[in-house]
Amino acid sequence: MKFIIPTLILSSFLLTACASNQQPSNAAQSMVNQNQKFIDELKQGAPLYFNKNSSEVDTKYMVYLSAAADVLNSNPHFILTLQGYTDSSGSATVNKRIASTRANSVRSQLVTQYGVAPEQVRAEGVGSANPIASNDTADGRALNRRVVATLKIR
Repeated sequence: MKFIIPTLILSSFLLTACASNQQPSNAAQSMVNQNQKFIDELKQGAPLYFNKNSSEVDTKYMVYLSAAADVLNSNPHFILTLQGYTDSSGSATVNKRIASTRANSVRSQLVTQYGVAPEQVRAEGVGSANPIASNDTADGRALNRRVVATLKIR
């Protein structure tokens, strides 16, 4: 008798656990929807912004790297292009080097921390070409310091 009650309680927990695995929870569905949002943004070209003279990827962009890695790791036919940009302060040579360093910083994280195959990530430093905002203001320059990550099919 003393073993029957614990066995019934354990059986009840197991049945509840099995039943809950059949239906995705609201939290799980929300996570799938959120991940799809980031993937959709990557398909359009998602900007990752950088501080002045920095190539450190802000932690707020890790959700994009994680979403990209999920797609790239599960499908070898996808690639991620990374185009690095700078503001117009500094020489063209320096800006191109900084832009390239930023794009390669993102690439390095995808390869080393997320296990993405190196041939699936293409990094390019563009420099100060193609500004998306005026370089006459601090806010505009901040918007121009970016890496645009675009998910594509090979």
